Amino acid sequence: KIFSILDPILGKDKPVRFALVLQDNRFLRATGGRIESLILVTMSNGKITDLNVVSVNFADKNLVGTVDPPSPLKKYFGSETWYLRDANWDPDFPTTSSQIEWFIDKELDEKVDGVIALDYKIISQLLDISKSSQKENFNEAIRESAIDGEYPEESENGITNFLTNFVNNTESLNASSGFKLNKFLLAGLERKNIQISLKNYQIMELFAELGWDGGLVNKECSNNCYSDTVSLIESTREGDSAQVNREYKFVASLEEGLIKRELFVFLENNSNNVYSFYMRVLSPSDSGFSPVEIVTNESEASKSLEIRGVRSFKEAGIFEEIPAKKTKALLFSWESATKLSYKEEGEYKLLLRKQAGMEDYPLEVEIMFPENLTFTLTYPLTLTNGGNLVYNTMLSRDFVSRIFWNND
Repeated sequence: KIFSILDPILGKDKPVRFALVLQDNRFLRATGGRIESLILVTMSNGKITDLNVVSVNFADKNLVGTVDPPSPLKKYFGSETWYLRDANWDPDFPTTSSQIEWFIDKELDEKVDGVIALDYKIISQLLDISKSSQKENFNEAIRESAIDGEYPEESENGITNFLTNFVNNTESLNASSGFKLNKFLLAGLERKNIQISLKNYQIMELFAELGWDGGLVNKECSNNCYSDTVSLIESTREGDSAQVNREYKFVASLEEGLIKRELFVFLENNSNNVYSFYMRVLSPSDSGFSPVEIVTNESEASKSLEIRGVRSFKEAGIFEEIPAKKTKALLFSWESATKLSYKEEGEYKLLLRKQAGMEDYPLEVEIMFPENLTFTLTYPLTLTNGGNLVYNTMLSRDFVSRIFWNND
């Protein structure tokens, strides 16, 4: 289906222009990482006719006036103005891409037909597959751009200089490398290391079905069914997110008239520097959150969350920091009233969304139901002796499960 409708985005009838957005996932943002560079690409009759690499630092210096940033960026990140660099604050990539397009228009006077987001992992693996001689240049560029000073700066970053050289000195792939590249790009789309938003609505419907659009939508269901979408979003203010180990445990308890959830997040900062971050949980809009429990080796405390409504979701956020070589655990808990009946056939749909740009991490899922139910599952959870459903995995992509029950 996709190949049959590719002509418009390949510029067959008229040239089209896209923005390839490179995200630095050492500084996590909702759709992968902080935006550092753009490649503006023009396609005409299936061929690239123009390539232009732009530093986001350069673009943001062209911003006229002040754009009010999301409140956590202003409150915790010291951002008095919202820049293109942090335009990907919203975890729904179609929403974020619209914001990116707005900044590109205002700062560069460029209108684009779509946005494609890539993170550093994609570029690094692409250089590995192609056996490129430029891999060390890329690593050196990352090391040079590690310092986070005043913004926008006068100097250009090393990543933009690398990309400029890279796109002007492309290297051919042999057949074997081309096959590996296709598999690699498919995996990148599945794991949200690549996200695509185009103004061609016909092809975007197909991308949304495949989960390649980076969309965050809670798909409602009916007839004794509850759809539960959970998205945990971490945004880095200071430190290197790649040097933080993570473990998550999600527990859902389905009771008469109520669903209770707990999300346990364990973080270990392996670096020699403090790691500070803003963490958000997005859950269906009917959710009611309790204060978050925070545990370290030295103390235990509870802290109120900042609650906002975001489209069909409730967002609960908190700012925290972890000293060098220390650990911290956070326990989020919330509940929703439901009309589910366990005396007749029913369904619980669960989506645990993996954040784009984040490395794989251990996840444990446990779902508890009233007794004397018979289950049919679409995901290999295991039924324990206590009647609970459990599953352990290394989360590399979204966890999706549909659980059907009967009352015996």
